Amino acid sequence: MPLGWKFDDHLQNSTALRFFADWAPHLMLGVDADTDEVIILQMSGKEFTREVLLNSARPKPPRRRGSYLYVDTGHALVNVIDLSRQSHIKAWNELKDVKVYQLPEGMDFEEFDHEMVEPFPAGIGFFYDQDSIQSMIGRVNQELEDFGGS
Repeated sequence: MPLGWKFDDHLQNSTALRFFADWAPHLMLGVDADTDEVIILQMSGKEFTREVLLNSARPKPPRRRGSYLYVDTGHALVNVIDLSRQSHIKAWNELKDVKVYQLPEGMDFEEFDHEMVEPFPAGIGFFYDQDSIQSMIGRVNQELEDFGGS
């Protein structure tokens, strides 16, 4: 998730955005309609096949369903982590199996079941700010202790 980006005329001259545009042919920005803050940047090698509508960030606390940890990003997106295949981590890239899902329209996070929807296709990346990453790493490790992981 971009940090401190505003959707305004200055954004078109952003060095970071131009770099990403050279690296990935398809970019999509999610913008908070109330604040004009860019809340998510999606990049893909292929053209996007479905539209993603994002609400203002209001993440709910993570929850577990069986061996799966659901982490709400607050943008109708859910990270799903299989704790049964995971050991403790120090960095986000140490996760063995994390998939991102979009909450179906009208579904609340508490009702979400990853087995009922398809994850985002491979090749779509998400950027998170460092505070969010550290928070998610801490939660994964806490859940692993409760789950009995190594």
